Amino acid sequence: MSDGTLWAGTIGEGLSVVSPTKIYQYSTKNGLLNNYVGKIFESFDRKIYVGTSNAGLNLATYNNSTQGYSFKRLPLLPNDRVRIDDIAEDRQKRIWVATSKGVFYANDGIHFSHFPLFDGDTRGRAKSYR
Repeated sequence: MSDGTLWAGTIGEGLSVVSPTKIYQYSTKNGLLNNYVGKIFESFDRKIYVGTSNAGLNLATYNNSTQGYSFKRLPLLPNDRVRIDDIAEDRQKRIWVATSKGVFYANDGIHFSHFPLFDGDTRGRAKSYR
């Protein structure tokens, strides 16, 4: 990441964050929403997104008082049981997320809308889930 930390997701054992002075281990026992982490992405504005296999997209935020990270689920779908396959950012700073339930985007990096890929995909209209 831009701050010099190394983030490593695992299949079933959570997330490790390695800084020059400390190693942080996260799992569902201490705040991570799912132990299957398949994608980690840092945006231009330094937001860190963690994509999981069952708990969707999560935003990681460093907490100075606890000197560790907290994780907040960003809703893509109402039930949020979605696998994150990839995360990217375009030139307009929109965040794009490829999932097991389709493609989503957010202009602000927080509030995502479904991007229809074909006729019949949400009836040809983008739907917003906030």
